[in-house]
Parts: sequence; structure tokens; C-alpha cells
Amino acid sequence: MCFDKYVNRYFFIIAGTLSLTDYNIEQTEVIDSFFKNSHSNCLFILNKIEDGAGFNTLVESCDILFTAYELFFHSSNILTKAALFNRFVIVNDGYLMAERVKKFQTGIAIKQGNDVEILNAIESLSQGKGVDGNKLKPNFEGYFSEHSQKKLGNTLSEINI
Repeated sequence: MCFDKYVNRYFFIIAGTLSLTDYNIEQTEVIDSFFKNSHSNCLFILNKIEDGAGFNTLVESCDILFTAYELFFHSSNILTKAALFNRFVIVNDGYLMAERVKKFQTGIAIKQGNDVEILNAIESLSQGKGVDGNKLKPNFEGYFSEHSQKKLGNTLSEINI
């Protein structure tokens, strides 16, 4: 499969810190080469982005968020931010984030590290569809409501200590 014909149709924001110590020499060379070559369809923000207005602006500027963190068993506040701004997400299947995404139809869960599934998810979500080709009916408002600070406060107030 020729990925370029698909990937070049989109604009990517690649943001956050990158620790090359997590990769072997060959992987580091590929990563280094990627960043040294010009990519007119990529914006690189390779430093830590503090939560707050800047981070929210970055989330809001995207149509699809790639949140398929490797071996990440928990959830992430990024799902709440995505719901707040009505943005689809791509997550790894088999973990808590996938359960939530499936329940609220806010994106697609993929097999971890599967490049073809990533591209298919981007294609589908850019058309508002799920992996089955059917139109998603995202419940962003429901997700945001169920995972908001207000909901947390209400839940904590119900605990009798």
C-alpha cells in the first residue's frame, strides 16, 4: 500500500516532547530523517505543551486527535477535551479509552501500531464514519457531561466519610 497518496491529503500537527532514548539506533535514524526532511503538510511543536489555553487551542484546531498511546490502560483528559470541542479520536483497542470511544461513538479504536488501521481510521473519521462505513452518531455532549469536573464534584460529594 502506498501511504503517501493517503497521508499527503491531510495536514498533521505533531506535538509534544520526544525522547529518543526510547528507540534503538535504526529507529532513531528514521525519526531524525523524518524531521530533517521538509513536510509541507506537517506542523511540528516538539516541546512540552502545558495544559491550559494553548493546549485547548491546539486540540480545537484539529479535526481528528490521534490518542492511541502505547500500552496505556487508563483514560486521558484528552477524551474530555476532544468531546468539549466535538473532535473525533483514534485510540488503541482493548483498553479503557476504547470502551469509552465505542460507547459514545466519538472515534475509532484500532489495533496498536497497525499503520493500515490508522490510515483507514483517518479516512473514515474525516467522513464522519466508523470502521464499518456507517455514519457515526457521536455523543460528545454526553461524554463531556459524564466526565466533567461538575460530575466529579457531584460524585465526590456523595461519598460519606
